[in-house]
Amino acid sequence: NLYEIPNPYRDNPANSKLLNEWLDGYKARFKEDAELWGVMGWFVMDLFIKTVDKAGPALTTDSFVKALESSTFPRSFLGTPEYSFGPKKRLGNSESRIAQIQSGRWVTVSDFIK
Repeated sequence: NLYEIPNPYRDNPANSKLLNEWLDGYKARFKEDAELWGVMGWFVMDLFIKTVDKAGPALTTDSFVKALESSTFPRSFLGTPEYSFGPKKRLGNSESRIAQIQSGRWVTVSDFIK
């Protein structure tokens, strides 16, 4: 399986403190564990909000695109790769990782590869 964002497990000893705090907050709010699509949704909304803030109060399509294309979004505590956009770069990144199911869980077996 190729993917960008890992499926988080709260009991993973490799988690950062920030990731565990985010997972705990997610569970407190939604009464269930975060999974891949919850992480992806949060990450995409965070990227969107940062871009809207940078575009300013007179938001237009052009100001949004300009803000998006002049931003770099570094690797996050969620395990995402770095994202950046441009006139010919619409996917945000061209990296994936390899993961496999081990003992019933998705486990990352490579760092990001192009």
